[in-house]
Amino acid sequence: MSTRAIESRIAPPNLTIADIAIPKNEHTFGTFDQNSSSYEDALACLRMYRKQVTQLNYDERREIVHIITGGHFFRTRTAMKSPMCHKFYRYARASEFAAEHLSWPEYIIMRALYEDDLPSPYVSQIKQTFGTAAIEDFSYQFFEYFPEMNDSIAKPMIPTLEANIHPRRISLNSREASADDNLWPAPKRKKIYSKHEIPDTPSTVQKTLMAIPVSRAAKNSGKKDSIRREKATKQRASTPTASNAAAPEVTPYIDLAARDILDRLPSKTSGEGSKRIDKASWDRLQYLLSIVRETTIRNNIRLKALEESQRDLESKLGAMTSAFDTMNTTIKTIVTEARADREGYNHVLSSIKDIMMGMADSIKDIKEQL
Repeated sequence: MSTRAIESRIAPPNLTIADIAIPKNEHTFGTFDQNSSSYEDALACLRMYRKQVTQLNYDERREIVHIITGGHFFRTRTAMKSPMCHKFYRYARASEFAAEHLSWPEYIIMRALYEDDLPSPYVSQIKQTFGTAAIEDFSYQFFEYFPEMNDSIAKPMIPTLEANIHPRRISLNSREASADDNLWPAPKRKKIYSKHEIPDTPSTVQKTLMAIPVSRAAKNSGKKDSIRREKATKQRASTPTASNAAAPEVTPYIDLAARDILDRLPSKTSGEGSKRIDKASWDRLQYLLSIVRETTIRNNIRLKALEESQRDLESKLGAMTSAFDTMNTTIKTIVTEARADREGYNHVLSSIKDIMMGMADSIKDIKEQL
C-alpha cells in the first residue's frame, strides 16, 4: 500500500499453528481440531498474515503477531454468526469508529474471518482512515524470506506426537519415485568401486591377501596354483563392495502431519539457501530481541509506577490511621466532658428547684400576713 509506511527490511516471524495459543474454554469458543471452525479461522489468519505482513510497519507487525500468537482472533459461538459480535468490531463501534481506535491489523484479521461480510460503516471508516480498504496479496514477498517453503505450507498441519515416522523403502530411480518419497533428503550413497579402485583402507588391507614372494622355479612349477590364488584374492577383495552395492537404500518416511515441523528446519539442498535461511533466522532473532528489550523497559516503567503508587497509598493509609486515632481520642474527650456537663447541669437544676421552692414558700407567707 503506497499510503502506509513500509518496513520490510527485517524478515517477519514465520508463524505456524504451533505458535498459536488455543483457548481452553470450549463452551465459549468450541473445540479446536482439524475439522472445526476455529481451526479454519486459524488457517485463514495465517494466510492473511503472509499476504500482508511485509507491508506492515514495526508496530503493526508486533500487533498482528500478538493477535495471532495470543489467540485473540478466535470467535465465540455468537461471533461466528455475525461480525458485529466480534470483540474487534465492538471495540471500534464503542468509540464510534474514531480513527485513533481503528487498527489495520485488526481489520485484516476481520477480513480473514468474515471476508466481505463486514458492516459497511466499519469498512468505510477504515477506508477513510487508511486510504483504502482493499487487501492485496504480497505473500510472494514473505516467501522470499523463506525460500524453502512451498505453496503447501500455506495450510500448516498441527504437529502431533502421533506422527507416523518410520523407515520406508523407496525407488533409487528419481523418475520412478513418487512425491511422498521426496519428503526427506535421501542419504548419500556409497560409491561402488571396481576391483581396481578399492581404496587402501585398514578394512580392505586386512581383507586383501598379501602377495607371497616365491622363487622363479616355484612359480614355473606351480603356475596353476598361483593363478587360483590370484583369483581368490581378487574375489575376496571385491566381496565387501558387492555387498555394499546390493544393500537396499532406505530413507525415513515422514507423514504429512509432521510436514510443518520439517519445513521449519534449515534447507540442506544448497549452501546459498542455507545462508539465506541463516540471515532470515538472525533477522528474526534481532526482531524478537528488540521486542524483549522494549517489553522489559515498559515493564520496568510500570513497576516503578506501581511502586510509587504503593508508597503513596501507604502514606495515605498512615495519615488516615493517625487521623482516625486523633478523632477517636477527641470523641472520647467529648463524651467525658458531656458526662461531666450533664452532672453539673443536674446539680444546677436541683439548686434552681430548691430556690424556686423557697420563693414559693416565701410568697405564701407574705400572702398569709396580708
